[in-house]
Amino acid sequence: MLGTKSLLAILVAVSFLGVVLDRRAGAQAREGKAPTAADRRETAGWLRYDYGGTVFRYPPGWKIAPILWQSAAQEESGEGPDEIGLTISPEGGPPGAITIGGRGASCTHEQADCKCLGIYDAVYTCDQDPQTRPIYDLFITTIRTEYQQSDFTVAFPAAQATLRPNRRYTLRWRTKAGTPHYNVDISVHDTSKPDWRQAMVLDVKDVPNTGRYDWLVPASITSPGPYLLEISFVVPQKVKPPALSGGRIYSGTSSPFYIQ
Repeated sequence: MLGTKSLLAILVAVSFLGVVLDRRAGAQAREGKAPTAADRRETAGWLRYDYGGTVFRYPPGWKIAPILWQSAAQEESGEGPDEIGLTISPEGGPPGAITIGGRGASCTHEQADCKCLGIYDAVYTCDQDPQTRPIYDLFITTIRTEYQQSDFTVAFPAAQATLRPNRRYTLRWRTKAGTPHYNVDISVHDTSKPDWRQAMVLDVKDVPNTGRYDWLVPASITSPGPYLLEISFVVPQKVKPPALSGGRIYSGTSSPFYIQ
């Protein structure tokens, strides 16, 4: 059971982060960049963090803090707050130099002084410190998925790989044992574009689940991304009332990769 001082500290943190997130929830998308050899050397000594299967690295001397949110119903019942995101910031500085998730956070609204990418969740910074922006760009290049419960595990493109426009590649994935045998939908989208219609660069339906799909990367692609590949299908299920539709979604998403 939380003491009065602990609960007060949580609520103060929630209140502060709520202000931060309200200001930042409309962060505008900005393109990432594929990591160079120098980038990989610089981030090799960073600390590793596993956030529910999303793995990333952050600089020594920085700290990670949870974003907590407590609903009125939770407060009334005495339940503790939920963790709804993370902040990554220099030690001794205010939270939120880099933010993952948060209540209402998205990359769908324009805000010129922010950078935001939709990698599994909104990953953004609105910090105007000139040292933070390069850290954010490097941080993005360390993100990958190691989620073990996915129905599909993408083997290619690998994490942080670079594909070339107008070249043919074989997308590859593994299917988890026990997954029903259905045809799959395959999509690739650009996480730097908040409009889903503009973000989609591959969208094919009802493909035999062979674990492979040949893809000619469009020559028209100019954004480096990063991109995500998703494999999925839906098994319809009966729901009540009958007028509604329902289904069990089977899916898996790649680590971020680039096209340039």
